[in-house]
Amino acid sequence: MSNTGGSGAEGSSNRGNGGNGGSGIVIIRYRYTRPPASQVQTINDNYKYISFPQTAMQQTLYSMNTEVELLVASNSFTRYINPFIQTAGKIDIIVANTGGHSSYDAISTNTQTAPYFSFNSSITGTTVTYNRAIVIVRYKYTRPQIQAQIRDSNYKYISFPNTGLLQTAYSINFQEPTEVQLLILDNLKYIEVSPFTTAGQTAINVGNRSTYSTVTTNTNATIYNFTTGHLSTITGSSIGYNAPVVIVRYKYTKSIITRQNTYGFLK
Repeated sequence: MSNTGGSGAEGSSNRGNGGNGGSGIVIIRYRYTRPPASQVQTINDNYKYISFPQTAMQQTLYSMNTEVELLVASNSFTRYINPFIQTAGKIDIIVANTGGHSSYDAISTNTQTAPYFSFNSSITGTTVTYNRAIVIVRYKYTRPQIQAQIRDSNYKYISFPNTGLLQTAYSINFQEPTEVQLLILDNLKYIEVSPFTTAGQTAINVGNRSTYSTVTTNTNATIYNFTTGHLSTITGSSIGYNAPVVIVRYKYTKSIITRQNTYGFLK
């Protein structure tokens, strides 16, 4: 595109606000053509799927963060991957155009040698025929749902397990002063913390280094016996633990006021 400019005099006679001779401008009106971003799904234990379609670009790049079962197809080759636990983090997904290969992270159609004209898949729950590049991710969250408990003055506990990842992250929020006791285990060591009072939100990590706020198994922790595990009664029963977990035993400290009726006489 060339810019020949315009006469400043012309602008002056027509508008009264012409610029210097030879001035010009380029205005670009544009709109993104990539498909809209995938919508956030409510976390539960049901299977879902996301379809990443081909676009007019030579290769279309997507990113996601989840756990998966896969169908990866270019225009010539296809791969199906059985369900597996995906390490949490950013995953690059490429959906190829003519002559290219589709991929999910390091899983690519470039290892396939038998081309297709069309193929059937039931990864979405319904058998569908495909004849062009696409990546379909079927996934289910494996993190357990932590249930809210009714507030009273009795001791309760919540167990935060590791889900097979290097570290599984949680957070807990006590909205009023609460008495807390802790048992924290990683892959090798444990630490028990006597009851203390706390309030607010706290980060918890469970894995090769387990933590509750600033309390960590990297400091002042004890190696446990892998056969018997570390015996603890934090839940009310004596149990041996030999895998990463953080157990929080807690009791609300706010006084519970009970209304009492008092009878008297007027004089």
